Amino acid sequence: MIMANRLIRRALVKKLGCLPVIKEFQQRLGIEAIIDRACPVREEVAYKTHGQIINLLVANRLTSPRPLYEIVKWAREWAVEEVYDCRPEFLNDDRLGRALDAIYPKIEELKGAATWSAIQNFGLDAAKLHWDITTLAFAGRYEEQDQQAPSIEYGHAKDHPELKQVQTGFGVTEDGGIPLWYQAMDGAAAEVKQVIGAMEGLKQATRQDTFTLVGDTKLVSKENVTAALKAGLTFCAPEPAADQLRQEFLSLKPEEFSRLSYVSERESQKPEEQRTVYLGLERSVTFVVKDKKGKEEYPLRRLFIVSSEEKEACKKHRARQMARAEEELAKLERLAGSKWYPTAKEVEAKAAMILAKRRVKRYYRWQVDTNNEGIPAFHWQRDEAALAREEKLDGMYTILTNLPREQYDMSAVLALYKNQHHSERRFADFKGPLAVRPLFLKDNKRIAALLFIVYLALLIYCLIERQVRLALAPEGGKMRGLNGNLLARPTGRNIFKCFASFAYVLVEDSEANKFSGPAEPTPVQSRLLALLGMPVSEP
Repeated sequence: MIMANRLIRRALVKKLGCLPVIKEFQQRLGIEAIIDRACPVREEVAYKTHGQIINLLVANRLTSPRPLYEIVKWAREWAVEEVYDCRPEFLNDDRLGRALDAIYPKIEELKGAATWSAIQNFGLDAAKLHWDITTLAFAGRYEEQDQQAPSIEYGHAKDHPELKQVQTGFGVTEDGGIPLWYQAMDGAAAEVKQVIGAMEGLKQATRQDTFTLVGDTKLVSKENVTAALKAGLTFCAPEPAADQLRQEFLSLKPEEFSRLSYVSERESQKPEEQRTVYLGLERSVTFVVKDKKGKEEYPLRRLFIVSSEEKEACKKHRARQMARAEEELAKLERLAGSKWYPTAKEVEAKAAMILAKRRVKRYYRWQVDTNNEGIPAFHWQRDEAALAREEKLDGMYTILTNLPREQYDMSAVLALYKNQHHSERRFADFKGPLAVRPLFLKDNKRIAALLFIVYLALLIYCLIERQVRLALAPEGGKMRGLNGNLLARPTGRNIFKCFASFAYVLVEDSEANKFSGPAEPTPVQSRLLALLGMPVSEP
């Protein structure tokens, strides 16, 4: 880029990172056009359209997530003007806020258009979708909230119970773990009641009459299963723990179980004797749907699964908790009737607290006796029968499905359910590299709009990962340079990390000649650009 034998009088280096790649994928998705069709802006009153502004906000989330009032600073530090032809001052927080306000009423329309564009332009297979919900915590009062937007309120938070939250559910493809659709929900909404809305939203967004929905225990309720069956969907999910299922499992004979052929990707490189053993037994279930038209019966399949890994984990956890509980119970036995626990009522309360804290109450029998002087004595022992029963249940869970047996044997159903990790991995990306917080917005409408932007960022992040993996598939799916000189599988995280040093250089030489463009990429960056189908040239 710089001619030889000339002195450099002035040089400016800006961060480039993954900006050219992000722009390329935004163009493939047609995000700018999708937004501008739904949210047009008069050219005479705006330097940039809403679609262009939203693309820049998406780029920010993928490179160096900032609150709105720091986007101008980000644009000056990064090669935003050179890549996106946008001067940093155009990205002031007022302009960004207007863009958020513009897209908020159109979010459902925009979501559907983005989903369909991803399916069409990247050839995604939406026949199998994994659904799950996570929570996003927020600090602040949020006393006045728009009733049409997701309400920020206290709920059953999974990670920050002390903070208010909104909930976000994702429909993720089996093909590459791509988040095709999402739904933002009230912070206190019951998860089990969101599944029907997810089914309807996914059908509309993917433009499919039917697909297979994989979920967690929240999917298996009478209302949700009824909705899935009436909608013609197939589903697969673990059932909530219930005494009826435990009793049925205990009535089964061990010799009726067969070993399943499922092997996780994590264990595929291990010797066979070190892999988790999965045993399975199938039973038919009739699900009855009653409505005004009468009664209809649907055949379902219940799979009893036993995992050797989970069985061992349950055993170790219970032994650890029981050891701690017994140490505390022995201490209480010694101190019963002392000044610390002088009455039977106080001894009983302490014993109950110990067993509840360790969650081992069902494994013990205990009593408090009082002598003629009213001094309590505490006695306890293990309930060996209850303990033996629990040991038989270790590692057991059930999966309910209506997938056809001729296409999905027990091993195939288990493999489909085990791929639910796609959703969990995308939650980690949503909250990690994309830094969904801090949002620093007081209006829940703008928060809803910004969640859509973060969703677009996650979609692009995952599509980039998928394309590199597809391109590397003939070579075993791994490459060197992502993690030192080791062979490693590409992830969105390590791909973006490899581009972190990529820079844009502006130089003026001693003869007042100006040169600008990307610095020479490293061999790993060049390889990634080639895998992504991008030329190594100016953005």
